[in-house]
Amino acid sequence: MGNSQRADSSFTRSYLNLFPTTYITYTANEKNQYTINFGRRIDRPAYSDLNPFLFYVDNYTYNKGNPFLEPQLTSNFELGHTYNQFITTTLNYSVTEKIFQESMIQDGYATIVQTNNIGRKTNYGASTSVQWETKYNYTGNIFLAYTHDNYKGNVGGDKLDLSADMYLINMSNQIKFGKGWNAELSGWYRTKGIEGQLVINPLSQVNFAIQKQVLNNKGTLKLGARDIFLTNFPSGVIKFSKTEANFSNKRDSRIVSLSFTYRFGKNFKPVIKKGSGADEEKARVKVSGN
Repeated sequence: MGNSQRADSSFTRSYLNLFPTTYITYTANEKNQYTINFGRRIDRPAYSDLNPFLFYVDNYTYNKGNPFLEPQLTSNFELGHTYNQFITTTLNYSVTEKIFQESMIQDGYATIVQTNNIGRKTNYGASTSVQWETKYNYTGNIFLAYTHDNYKGNVGGDKLDLSADMYLINMSNQIKFGKGWNAELSGWYRTKGIEGQLVINPLSQVNFAIQKQVLNNKGTLKLGARDIFLTNFPSGVIKFSKTEANFSNKRDSRIVSLSFTYRFGKNFKPVIKKGSGADEEKARVKVSGN
């Protein structure tokens, strides 16, 4: 209960909650279909984020877990429309309470990197997906999205009120040349966005692959290249308290691969592995920083 040397550390938790899900589909005619869904879900923190021990990065920066971290609760509403199985449009709105994010807290000359429940996140947006196929063995898909994020809360005694609009375009193209040849070109671009205290600079990536069916269509030879222009590495600005810092995370995202696969015997249906009740717990155990 605490004394003159140590503050009171007692706390109260309630584990009773409701998570309803409602999904309604209405088919107006052969070309128009409408969907409405509402749901409430819970996301629990990773076990490593609860570890209270210190992990030193350098003399002025260290990581620290938070044993008092609480799950985040999200209420989501979505309205969708599909026209002729060709174009799908979606409007969404969600509110996340007790959202947990990796945050930076100033402690004298040192910076504590810790996951905390920083407050509330409000998100709304719209997206459109269009897919097509031509008689010239060409298929394509384009996805456009707009989202608005707002974070309100408190981080280490500092008020947090940050908003940003973000736009995303994702496009893929596949073409068959005949005689077993086909190729794919895809890419995406995302404008500047936010994640809690972090302001993330624009990101993009372009991928290409070409493959050939060989050995009576039983074998496939494929050459692929991912992130051709080496543009998919996060960078941005962190602003908190009286500190402002730039960060950049460069990684080996540009990869070229050559593969060969051969199919033996007759075609068979793949075995679908069913999930277990422990899947969620496994996801909370981070492996290699994932």
